[in-house]
Amino acid sequence: MNKLDPPDPRLAGATVYSTLEACSQRATAGRPPCTDRILAAGIPRVVIAWREPSTFVVNCVGVEKLREHGSSVL
Repeated sequence: MNKLDPPDPRLAGATVYSTLEACSQRATAGRPPCTDRILAAGIPRVVIAWREPSTFVVNCVGVEKLREHGSSVL
């Protein structure tokens, strides 16, 4: 997610594939969560293998946030 360039028009047709749910909050200060980066880039589709375990992030709502903003999440 560090290399996203939101003005890139190709991102409007892109799909993100991830082993874990996009985070909705970060433990690292000063960096936006992946969910916010995906939405800012205008990526319409996200495919995840597994929801974020609570052992990593408590109350992760990445899937819900993406869907609320119109992204397709599988």
